[in-house]
Amino acid sequence: MNIETVIYSYTTICCGMIVFNILCSVHRIFQERRILRYGYRLEVLMRDGLRRIILNETLEANERNGLGKRLKNTDQLVAFDRVMQQLLEENESAARRYLLALEPMFEILCSHYRTGEGVETAFYCYLLGRYFKGIRKMPPKIGNFLRGRLYSASLYCRQNAIGAISAIGDQASLLEGLMILNRRPGSYHDKSISEALLPFGGDRAALLEGFWSHFEGYDQPMQLAILNYIRLSGGGCDPQMLVFLDDETADTELRLAAIRYFGRYPNAEAKPRLIKLLSDFRYERWEYAAVSATSLAAYSGHDVVEALKAALYSRDWYVRYNASGSLERMGLDVEQLSDVLSGSDRYASEILQYRLDTRRARQSQMTEPEEVLVYD
Repeated sequence: MNIETVIYSYTTICCGMIVFNILCSVHRIFQERRILRYGYRLEVLMRDGLRRIILNETLEANERNGLGKRLKNTDQLVAFDRVMQQLLEENESAARRYLLALEPMFEILCSHYRTGEGVETAFYCYLLGRYFKGIRKMPPKIGNFLRGRLYSASLYCRQNAIGAISAIGDQASLLEGLMILNRRPGSYHDKSISEALLPFGGDRAALLEGFWSHFEGYDQPMQLAILNYIRLSGGGCDPQMLVFLDDETADTELRLAAIRYFGRYPNAEAKPRLIKLLSDFRYERWEYAAVSATSLAAYSGHDVVEALKAALYSRDWYVRYNASGSLERMGLDVEQLSDVLSGSDRYASEILQYRLDTRRARQSQMTEPEEVLVYD
């Protein structure tokens, strides 16, 4: 193949990409105009329905059915979402009651979107979670629809479906949904589950009780997702987390999650356990020591400071780095750390000095007065 052929081929590909981008831009422009046009029409219908709700009147079935027929079109569903957000901003209480009155319409739409596996179905699942957030009792037809999407081949459908179940706030439905995903290895990622659990709209205490009663039945990624959710959503499970700190046979990721938990929610019983994990200098346990070094920044006491100082001499860089960060965050000054700074271990003194210099630079930026320009 000569050079001219290569150049012509490359030029053809580039021109094709330019044409494709132009066509996509034109399509988006026309789609946006279409959505705006649908929005104007839907706003008239929806404001009339909202007025009826405010006057304590009943929505007629033909009104719901007429609106439902329009929402079988994805562009009109997007327009509905935009108008609904506007109504919620104007009068959230009345708009929520209007949405509950539209529940039969949403159930009918479930039958329409049940056959899809693409972005449209995933978007509809997202809207169900958004507009039925916190009602705490799953409508039967909507529940069947969302559970069915958990078997979808589409990652977006599965993620939005479990997110919607979580937002609705029915803990029994959520526990069932998690078990469905748990029986399908590889169908989820632990971080995606933790993210989906965070907007849970129901009784959190009841949900935690359900988690612990089913915990042994979950696989490791689901267990990790639950522990991370507990840490990110408010804690309240100190006794169960202490068990992971003591259990030498527990999965590494689960123990690390428990260590991070006690870095966010300090506990007097956890303190000696974290110090013990930090002081274990065996190379194969460096992860426990590194994460413990970070978590101990939330604690105080001479024993904590001495353990962190000792960790500065660890063979592992991450342990030293995290220990120096914790000592810096604890607000210790140069005099309190002089034994390390003037010590014979160059690596320990330099990494600690770096941390102190960073803190000093950060403080000077916060306190430095703004420059004032004076003109004659």
